[in-house]
Amino acid sequence: MRSPTLAVLLLATASAAAQAPNWFDPTRIDDAPLAPIVRTPHTGTYNGTAIAYDAIAGELPLTGADGEPAATMFSTAYVRTDVDATGPRPVLFLFNGGPGASSSPLHLGVGPMRRPPDDSALEGGDALVPNPVSPIDAVDLVFVDPVGTGYTRLLKDGAGEQFWGIEQDADAVLHLIRDWRQRHGREDSPVYLMGESYGGTRAVVVAARAEGIDFDGLLLLSPALDFSAGAQVIGNNLPYMALVPSMAATAAYHGVIERAGRSYLEIFDAAVAYAQSDYAAALYQGNRIDPDEKGRVGQRLAELIGLPAGFILDSNLRVDRDEFADRLLGDAGLRVGRLDARATGLIAEYKDQRPPGDDPSMSGNRDGGRGTGELLDEYFAERLEVRIERPYRTLNLHLNQQWDYGQKGPLKTYFSVAPQLQEAMQRDPALRVYIGGGVFDMGTPIMAARYTASQVDVDPGRFVFAGYEGGHTVFEHEESRSALCEDIRRFVRAVP
Repeated sequence: MRSPTLAVLLLATASAAAQAPNWFDPTRIDDAPLAPIVRTPHTGTYNGTAIAYDAIAGELPLTGADGEPAATMFSTAYVRTDVDATGPRPVLFLFNGGPGASSSPLHLGVGPMRRPPDDSALEGGDALVPNPVSPIDAVDLVFVDPVGTGYTRLLKDGAGEQFWGIEQDADAVLHLIRDWRQRHGREDSPVYLMGESYGGTRAVVVAARAEGIDFDGLLLLSPALDFSAGAQVIGNNLPYMALVPSMAATAAYHGVIERAGRSYLEIFDAAVAYAQSDYAAALYQGNRIDPDEKGRVGQRLAELIGLPAGFILDSNLRVDRDEFADRLLGDAGLRVGRLDARATGLIAEYKDQRPPGDDPSMSGNRDGGRGTGELLDEYFAERLEVRIERPYRTLNLHLNQQWDYGQKGPLKTYFSVAPQLQEAMQRDPALRVYIGGGVFDMGTPIMAARYTASQVDVDPGRFVFAGYEGGHTVFEHEESRSALCEDIRRFVRAVP
């Protein structure tokens, strides 16, 4: 069995490979003068409303343990200017995960600008074009690049270690949030956090560690909340339960099981109901399960996920994610993706690769030519008038490998932010939490996050759940992008 790595959780963001390697030396020290904060005016039509907004981008220095500047963070904000932004209009701070990913996926997913739908940018067209479904009509957006990503940099030797850990990272993000709100006179505005993948982990820890900030809501997209959900080891049944709904939706998508007029979300939800009832009870019994009951469960699983009942029984009712990926379309020699199981690739090309090279859904990354980093470089320079010599880093794998989870060895795969989520929600009875994700995501299956939420001792009515017909990065699916942005509007209850 290949063990999942944390880098896999958000490697769909990778596009830095074609950029100058000397700039991406993880130990590189860059003590150039601080890039000034630049503010530029823009207009556009979003959600059918013509609006005016300012883009505000720049660096923020962070001090190290010795009190001296050690590193920087970078933020890109979009603030509506044709309404009163000092009172009830909310602010949403957004970040991706990895750890080690920049904010570029969310930036181009829900921000006011996006990659051209037809990829004309790869042919020399505009780097970015308006994203008409962006929720900027309802909420101001601040995209945050943590230390080691985007245009951020290290200012002294060893500085990264002071920020590359669960609590250190959260405290740095909190510092940026406080600074940004004070700098722009928004301390009385409703404030929300949105994180994708490990960004969901970060959002929860930030909320739990916040002092003096009452967050109005957390939006957790494809979140990694309990890392044991990816640890397929003896005695841990959560991964197997959590994967069944995504496997069912995947089997239907590839025509291995009949849709029978059902949507993928309906297929997913039906599998959730079975996974958390009869299937969960069967796994709990372990080797004490009655053989007849085991046979019935194996047959029902076969009907749900499209693999032979005999194989499922031989697997002790616990289907390994990689085995499913290879066997679902194995007769055709195809492997399905992890971050987006709609993608396929030849088993022979992917099976023995190390993550993320073993995931066919990663093959579409634009690592050459005008990749995401290069498009953002052009956008920042030409549209936002932010001219920084170093290129934009979309992903830092060195950071990912150095991340401090506060636990060593295999124990880090059992890290969970459920206690922090409960602490934050019990401390602030008004805090609401949105949890959303794609039904084809087998990297951070959305049922796992729903399970974690169900274990938190608060009123379940404070949670909002959403599923989309997409993979890990749900906004890559056009209908899901629109639905997600509308869900953001609804959740923040904005008053423009």
